[in-house]
Amino acid sequence: MINLDIDSLRTFVTLADNKSFTITAERVARTQSTVSAQIKKLEERLGFVVFERNRRSFSVTPRGEALLGYARDVLRLHDEAVHHVTHGAVGGSIRLGITDYFVPHALPDLLMRFRALYPDARVEVTSGVTGELLAKKKAAELDIVIGRRDAVDAGTSATTSRSAKVLVLRREKLFWVCARERSAVKRISSAAKIARADVPLAVLPLGCGVRAQAIKVLDQAHQGWYVAYCGQSVLSLQTAIAAGVGVGALTESAMTDEHGVLARRDGFPPLSDSEIVLYPASAPSKEVAALTELLANLFASAALN
Repeated sequence: MINLDIDSLRTFVTLADNKSFTITAERVARTQSTVSAQIKKLEERLGFVVFERNRRSFSVTPRGEALLGYARDVLRLHDEAVHHVTHGAVGGSIRLGITDYFVPHALPDLLMRFRALYPDARVEVTSGVTGELLAKKKAAELDIVIGRRDAVDAGTSATTSRSAKVLVLRREKLFWVCARERSAVKRISSAAKIARADVPLAVLPLGCGVRAQAIKVLDQAHQGWYVAYCGQSVLSLQTAIAAGVGVGALTESAMTDEHGVLARRDGFPPLSDSEIVLYPASAPSKEVAALTELLANLFASAALN
């Protein structure tokens, strides 16, 4: 019988989610060399590789994908058991601000699951763009924020205070997208690359980091643009883009089958990776700290489900 330890499974799932040894090492509180050693040991015990690695790509192998689902279930049950026997009934309240760029299709289920697991805890949820949510947090209207930031900004915004460190829950790519029909992709590509016509943008309100990055890279490429649609949620943005109202930038988890990808060959400059991060309370109470930990574990482990 092969026995797999919890630490190795947690490292495996975290690395599969983030595809970054640096982020994984920070998330599991290990060095990068230890992370590599844990993965190697896991593969030796299983007798097959779980990651395909070379200079240009990093992906989970088919057999690794099969293990991934089981590993998530094992970690979920392990963490729930530990919290229940060590903390008992978790109570208190927490004011959570969250961007719906965080797996928008799964967000309601995640919150329902948290409430089912911890019925004595009260979570007050506010949704919006990250800039607005962080402003509310600064004004003491929110305790914690799960928001989005550009990966290139990680080094300049690593902390929210001297003692409150930002926790990276997930990293994913950011894509230019339009309506999936090939005719729409071809038309928009020709306009941007050949005619240099202004690109119709579908965006969220000011304060959205994706909007700011999209406009910045277009300006740097000397590509004209105008706001054709400004929505109030990622769901509204997904719908507008799929309907052909405009071009938008979406994270990988926010894309649907109704979206087509636009690349450099279509006249659109690349966008930097996106990170979903948790901005914790600067001086949390015992209850807020416990709920923050529970939310972080739940959202991080369920990020790709």
